[in-house]
Amino acid sequence: MGVSDYLVRPVKTEDLTEIIAKTLIEKLGVSKSSLIATIGAKGGVGTTSLTQAIAWILAKNLNQKTILCDFSAGWSTLPVGMGFEPAANLPEALRALENDDNDSFNRMLFHADENLVVLSIGNDSMLDEPVEADQLEAFVDALMNKYPVVLTDLSGSTPRLQRMVLSKANHIGLMTCPTVACLRLVRSLIQEIKDIRGGSEENLSLFVNMKNIEPGSELKETDIEEAIGVKPHASIPFLPKTFISIESDDQNILQDKQGKELVEKAFTPFLQSALQIEEGQKDIKITSADKADSLFGGLFKLGKKK
Repeated sequence: MGVSDYLVRPVKTEDLTEIIAKTLIEKLGVSKSSLIATIGAKGGVGTTSLTQAIAWILAKNLNQKTILCDFSAGWSTLPVGMGFEPAANLPEALRALENDDNDSFNRMLFHADENLVVLSIGNDSMLDEPVEADQLEAFVDALMNKYPVVLTDLSGSTPRLQRMVLSKANHIGLMTCPTVACLRLVRSLIQEIKDIRGGSEENLSLFVNMKNIEPGSELKETDIEEAIGVKPHASIPFLPKTFISIESDDQNILQDKQGKELVEKAFTPFLQSALQIEEGQKDIKITSADKADSLFGGLFKLGKKK
C-alpha cells in the first residue's frame, strides 16, 4: 500500500512486517499452536528444572513465543526458579481468560524474556483441588489461541488435570531417573499415556535425568530401552551444584556454560523435531496456517516484494 515509502531510515520493510506480525499474534492469537507437556515418573526427578530449561531454549535459542504454565497450584516451585512472586491463583487466571478480561490476565503474566512469559500463579491453597479438568481444558484452549507454544509442567498437578493435558498435548516429555524404582513407574505411566492417546506412544520422548547419580545401581540406556520398550531421547548428567546454584541465584540455565551445553544437547533436537524447525532456523513460528491467503502470509510476502 506504499507504507514502506514513508519509513525513516534505517528502519527496513522487513522490520515493519515483523513488528506487525508480532503484534497480530499478541492481539489475535494463532492457529495450530503446539502444546508441550512435561511430566515426571515421580517427584524429585527434576521435571520442573528441566521444563524451565526447555522454556529458555524455546524462547532464546529457537525464538519461539512461549507461555510457561505450572498447574500444580500451591505446590508450584516455579516462582523460585523463574524469580517472580505469584500474582494470582489458578481459578483467578481461569476466570480472567473466560471473561475476556485481558487487563487482569496480563497482570498475571511474568515477562521473563521477549519471547517467554510465565503464568504467575501459585497463591492457591496447597490442600484444595484447584479447578476441574474441563475448566482447565477450556483455559488451555484459550492459551493456544494466544501463543504459538504452550509449555505445561504437570509434575505436581492432580491426576485429573494430568490426564486431560496429556490427552491433548502435541508433544510429551517424560522425565525419569536411571533407577529401577523410577523406571518401573515409567513403564506403567507410558502404558497409561498410550491408553488415553488411542494406543499410540507417538510424540512421547523419554529423558533420563541425574545420570551417574549412583553408577553401580543405575541402569544403562540400552538396559532401559530393553526394560520399558522406549529408547531414551537423551540423558542429563547428575550435576546438583549446577542446578541448585542456578535456582538459588535466580539465573536461567543458559547463563551457566556447563548447564547450557547440557540442556541444549538434550532438548534442542527434541524441540526442533516437535515444532518442525530446521537446524539453524530461528524464525518466529507462524505455523502451517501461514499460507498465501492468510493474513500473516500476505504480510510477509508483501515485505519480500518491497
